[in-house]
Amino acid sequence: MWSVGQRINIEFLENQEFIVVKRLEGGMGYVYKVVDSSLVRSYSIKSLKQTMSSDDFKKECQIFVTASLHESCVKPIGYGLIDLHPAIAYPWYASSLENHDSKNWETAEIIRLINELMNFFQYSCFDLNILHCDIKPSNILLDNEKKAFVTDFGISKMIKNNECMHAPHAVAGTREYMAPELLFTNEQTVKSELYSFGITIYEFLTGEHPYANEIDLENNLQRVSKNIKILKKRVGKAMLLYIDFIERCISIESSKRPENFKLNGSAKNLGCLQPDHKEESRRTLIDSISMQASYYRKENNYIKSEQILHDAINSYGKDPVLLNGLGITYADSRSREEAIVQLEEASEIIFEAHGLLDSLLYLDPIMNLSIQYRCTTRHHDAFVVLNRAWQIFRKHHGCPVN
Repeated sequence: MWSVGQRINIEFLENQEFIVVKRLEGGMGYVYKVVDSSLVRSYSIKSLKQTMSSDDFKKECQIFVTASLHESCVKPIGYGLIDLHPAIAYPWYASSLENHDSKNWETAEIIRLINELMNFFQYSCFDLNILHCDIKPSNILLDNEKKAFVTDFGISKMIKNNECMHAPHAVAGTREYMAPELLFTNEQTVKSELYSFGITIYEFLTGEHPYANEIDLENNLQRVSKNIKILKKRVGKAMLLYIDFIERCISIESSKRPENFKLNGSAKNLGCLQPDHKEESRRTLIDSISMQASYYRKENNYIKSEQILHDAINSYGKDPVLLNGLGITYADSRSREEAIVQLEEASEIIFEAHGLLDSLLYLDPIMNLSIQYRCTTRHHDAFVVLNRAWQIFRKHHGCPVN
């Protein structure tokens, strides 16, 4: 589509001009590194090949946006068509896990990496019901501080109630990281995700694939056992639980793998966070649901957006973020009056909580309510709600009210 050195304008990124500085080709499309004309900002532009379905690409964007509120997921910054090819933009990362050797990492850095990834995949599989389906080193990007970010949701699938996902055709993915049972069945499961994750981390830690020789399984298992013993001596006691977990993940038999992305025998719950962080976990989940509803709203699928928000409210209660999403959906699909009812309820919850106003996210319902008031010529009501928020905000930050 583009060549290195070419100057391009990307419409869905405010029609800005960029320079193409790198071009990589994968099985499903191309990834370009582009920089803006000031040579300051760098982005990745993933463009699908012409044979790919636009509907499939929209599904990828939906899943990408849903998962992206987790801190260990790449954040998409825009998507659309480029020369009739579906394309998505996200920040550029200079390296991925496949470019790194764990021998150059401190043990604490390795533990942090594994924790970050286990947290993400636990959240993805069990909170969002999303199977990535292509976990491998090249899909785990790293920033300059070695923080991990999961990317490429091109073949990811959403499942119901953490059940298996039945692929209608041959299972897609990368052969070296696919669970062996997928060669005989089309059932993607959490167990197959765990296998891919285990292979990825094992390869990072040892520098080799555990089953490089597909013919001689017995020799493979002996080598894995030997490498595990060497690895435990090298990394020390701090990582023993992690090594045991990875060893179970790469079991040929799925029944011997863990049930989830949590460490057995450890007080630390990697997926659902500790009790004092439950609200943070709930907050992340609700924000993800809001983003998912926003995606459908952008696609003018208001019925689906409303359904998602109503289901979430029934499950998690009347959260101001969910009510705000319902309000702006109603403003687009129903009437301003119905929107105002939802936004008033969301704003009142925030006013009663007071402290929530330290987050700009919680100002959204108040700002949206004031906009709807102004659109219905209720200017005094708009002034009252904004002034009330301002007084609480100043008080919360220790500013004199008068």
